[in-house]
Amino acid sequence: MAKAKKLPSGSWRVLAYVGKGEDGKRPYKSSVADSRKEAEYLASEYVHKRKKENKDENLTFRQASDQYIESKSNILPPSTIWG
Repeated sequence: MAKAKKLPSGSWRVLAYVGKGEDGKRPYKSSVADSRKEAEYLASEYVHKRKKENKDENLTFRQASDQYIESKSNILPPSTIWG
């Protein structure tokens, strides 16, 4: 987890890495609070909630393979997809 940095206003800010974006950039979520612990807590809570939302626990192999093929349909040649 990233460390909080003190801003000139006296508040604390933490930049939490969100993950690689579709455009290849590295987006961050900023959390600002009055205390260092509170800012770090808000950032860790956001990251935890995001991981929990993205978890696919009941994903079957067929669903996973269909998602993979769909995500690679513009890259892979049709003969590879049919195979």
